[in-house]
Amino acid sequence: MTSTPTESDLIPPPLDDDEPHNADSESLATIVATSLETAILEAASPVKEADFVQSDFWFEDGNIILVASDGIGFRVHRSILAHHSNVFRDLFDIRQAICGDEPDACPCPIVPISVPADDLSKLMRALYGGRSWIKYDEPLLFSTAAPLLKLALKYGIEHLTSEILARMRTVFCHRYFTFMTSAEFTEMVDLGEKVVGLKSDALIVSSMADAIEAVNLIRFVGESTMLPMALYLCTSLPLTTLISGATLPNGQVVRLSKEDVFRCLEARTTLALKTYKLLERITSEIPSSECPTTQDCTAARQAIRLDIDEAKDAIGSCCQVHALYNWDKRIGRQPQPCNGCMKHLLKVHLSSVCNIWDSLPADFGLSVPQWRSGINRAA
Repeated sequence: MTSTPTESDLIPPPLDDDEPHNADSESLATIVATSLETAILEAASPVKEADFVQSDFWFEDGNIILVASDGIGFRVHRSILAHHSNVFRDLFDIRQAICGDEPDACPCPIVPISVPADDLSKLMRALYGGRSWIKYDEPLLFSTAAPLLKLALKYGIEHLTSEILARMRTVFCHRYFTFMTSAEFTEMVDLGEKVVGLKSDALIVSSMADAIEAVNLIRFVGESTMLPMALYLCTSLPLTTLISGATLPNGQVVRLSKEDVFRCLEARTTLALKTYKLLERITSEIPSSECPTTQDCTAARQAIRLDIDEAKDAIGSCCQVHALYNWDKRIGRQPQPCNGCMKHLLKVHLSSVCNIWDSLPADFGLSVPQWRSGINRAA
């Protein structure tokens, strides 16, 4: 018995393509240099042991105490932090100089840093736990990855920066072929609202704040190839959230820049129109000219048409209806057309979605030279 074709069966090998546009190394170096200046100013502020409470991350043999911005202390080891971060190393040397040269002046120096305790705890677990905490074979929540990336950038922890950016590239792809093979859209419910999420084997983007935070972080590191997909997620956000922002787990409100809000508002209309046209084209393509069961496939087309007409009413207001949605899964519901018509239909869908993908940066007013579907549609 012949199995029903799927869209994955129709995707030929990818075309040769440029490597992703990695974050600008000069930009990252500037971030680290600026962070050291800020960290030095923070460390110069006097802190007494009575000014903080101990965290669960407290080693009796630790020889440095980091005090988070919310008054939680972490007694850790200078050597471990300095091994991972030149910024920490220089910061500790400066703090020791502030204490003085007497051996008993600072037996366990206290260093204040402007980092919330919850985020600092994540960083300590990543540095101390390594692969036992951030595992290769398990996805990381973006709500964990984002603060880790911020701190990795702030303190110049290169291996952690590379790790988080690599995970982000698995969902914020610049080629459709890569996206089809490594990631998928999900439906997420946040504060009672349904919006589009993303997940891969390496990362899960699962809240409205995640979508906004992703745009801001990608802009911060200057990796333009990830920006269109991050903005695309934001187009599914409720208007009030898109304009006013969303709240992170630590209570901080994150917002898009005014320019990115305008980009998303304009792209919402453009993408809704493209979605409508895509659905119109899908339902006009069967039966195909070589269909052996025209009557049956006509009935299947009518069923698909009814299903898609219902979906079209939700364009722009439902996370299940968006331009890059996996319509091939919806098309494959019973009753199905014959294999020949199904294969033709999926080819039409793939071609249409690739066209939408290729123009995505332009829909947001962006220029991303490396952006393309990566699929040879003539194959």
